[in-house]
Amino acid sequence: KPLSMSNVHRILTNAFYYGVFFYKGELFQAVHAPIITKELHGKVQEVLKLRSKPRLGKNHYFAFRGLIRCAECGCVITAECQKGHNYYHCTKRKGACEQQGYIREEKLAFMISEAVKKVSLDDNAYNAMIDELERERQLLRAEAVHSNIALEAKLREIDDQLSRLLDLFVEGAISADEYKRKKASLINKKTHHIENPVSGTSDGKWLEPMRDFLTLAHQASYAASAGDFKNLADFFKKICLNRRVANATLYVSYSCAFKILTENQNQSLGSLYQKVRTYLKSTL
Repeated sequence: KPLSMSNVHRILTNAFYYGVFFYKGELFQAVHAPIITKELHGKVQEVLKLRSKPRLGKNHYFAFRGLIRCAECGCVITAECQKGHNYYHCTKRKGACEQQGYIREEKLAFMISEAVKKVSLDDNAYNAMIDELERERQLLRAEAVHSNIALEAKLREIDDQLSRLLDLFVEGAISADEYKRKKASLINKKTHHIENPVSGTSDGKWLEPMRDFLTLAHQASYAASAGDFKNLADFFKKICLNRRVANATLYVSYSCAFKILTENQNQSLGSLYQKVRTYLKSTL
């Protein structure tokens, strides 16, 4: 049965049919097979963006307003709509500021997209790092099992010693004072082992932050090219701490973990993985 035009439009504009979906503003990889390619989806968005007409009015939405500050005076960059196009500029609320230029929204979106692309992980890099992460997760699970077995063995040994100690006391082989002293020592030892179990080299708290980081970096390329300015702005806020504009040029400082990606692009995947891993573990 032929698809209606409304169904075709929905397929070509909904990211779900490309193989991803958004939930509460966050992008996720879907498990179903995509119906269209990423390339086709991107081309359709460009065509629709050119054909769409801006909606003017009191409550006009500006995706990047309040997101960036002026590099000269520190004021927030605001926006206005002129002749059907959105333009961004310094509010100049702090007084004199020599920044006179206006940045058209499409140009600002392009600069933000380029900044986002710098932290992207392609499919091969992402899959390789996720595989290594899962290997470490399995290793930690095995270490935890081994540690629990070793702890149980130590506790059984102390319980046996307590039992033998009681037998000696009942048989009159040791005095009451000696029994109490040795019993207290064994109970303290048992308590110490329970409160301070021997664990592996890591408690694994970094595993989920690492997975979240890798997933976000994997989403960067899509966020930068999807044509969704709102999602692009939200993603940009997550990866950049210092966002400023001067002379119609965007300047950013990346958060520490993403800064590692931008500064080590020529490193091997193994080295890059270890650097991010080390940083995330140090923050917990």
